[in-house]
Amino acid sequence: MLQDALAQATAAFWERRAADFEAAKPDPARDFLGRATVEELREQWRRCDANAHACRAHALLWRDDPGQVAKAEVDAAIEEVAA
Repeated sequence: MLQDALAQATAAFWERRAADFEAAKPDPARDFLGRATVEELREQWRRCDANAHACRAHALLWRDDPGQVAKAEVDAAIEEVAA
């Protein structure tokens, strides 16, 4: 648990996650879309886009104040283990 928290404790980690979500957005020019409807593809695109934005926001937190974010992450991991 603590090891996971520490592995995620960098802005670079969250930027890579954002890039993963960007790459997961459906692209008709690149992907085989099967029987997915246009609305299903739009919803998947929206979810991936929202997750990418959230990851970038988390990366900004790590860049702006890594000490405070690290303390909050470690505190949350310790509370979870203690529960």
